This record gives sequence, C-alpha cells and structure tokens, in this order.
Amino acid sequence: MVSIFVARSDQADPEDVPVLSAAKGVDSMKPIAWVIFVVVLAFGSGCAHSDWTMGTLFTVDVTGVWYGELRTSGHRMELSIDLKQEGSLVDGSLLGKGFVPALLRDVAGPVEGTVSGERVELRRTDGPLRAHMTVSGDEMTGQAHTGFGPGQFLLRRVDSPPRVNAP
Repeated sequence: MVSIFVARSDQADPEDVPVLSAAKGVDSMKPIAWVIFVVVLAFGSGCAHSDWTMGTLFTVDVTGVWYGELRTSGHRMELSIDLKQEGSLVDGSLLGKGFVPALLRDVAGPVEGTVSGERVELRRTDGPLRAHMTVSGDEMTGQAHTGFGPGQFLLRRVDSPPRVNAP
C-alpha cells in the first residue's frame, strides 16, 4: 500500500498529520510493473548501441604467405601475397606473373586492407587491384576488380613463399 503524508507547517506532532492512502490495486500492479520495466530495459539497451555484432565478431588472422591465382575472362595470374595483420589492419606485398602474355616481367606491389570477421578487403596501393575475399581456414577466395575487369581469387596459405612461375 502506498501512503501519502500531507503536513501543514502549523502541525508539529507527526500524529496529527493526515494520511491519504492510494487504492488497493497498487500492490497487485507491482509484479506487472517489474516485468514491464525489465522488458523495456532489455530491449531499450539493445537499441541504444550501434550494431553489437561488430564488437563481438570473431576476426580471422591472415598473417602469412598466400599462394594461388587470379583469373579473369581469358587471363590467369599466379600470385604470392605476403600479409601481416595488426588488429583489423593488413598490409603486405604481392608478387604475380602471367596475367597478360605481353607482360613478361613480374608484377609486384604493396597491398593494404582490413579484416572483419572472415571477410578480407585488400587493395594494391600503387595499382588498380581491389579484392573482396572470405577466409576459411587456410583458404581465401573471392572477387577481384582489376584494370582488366572483374576476376576471381583462389589463395592458400603456405609455410614459405613458393616460386611463382609463368604458365
């Protein structure tokens, strides 16, 4: 039961203070009010934050040497990519050969990117190569955007960098 005390300044004795009581239904609403409070608190706290999955997402480690190929329509390049990851940031170097028959020298250059969960985004810092890949264990696959059009990556992590040969 909820009681409200009303006091007048000319009454000094607490016994003389009139008491107003609330309706009897207030006590029966306490459990319902608690349930509503807990539900609002649970749902409200989830909405107050940005996407919570980004903070709890497991991020793979892509540090190491990856070997494989990049294929576009009519072209194939053998690749070796050496990556170093610090947190969600990745940088390293790329070495490739065999993409265009007229290109008889190795294609080399720096790469940088980010890792989020199992997704890896890489770009060559001095050329027109961007990659959007997914890592599964020691395999990385995904899409590429090159100066020659779209392509597909298939890379595997290796212990030491293999020698890249032209096809």
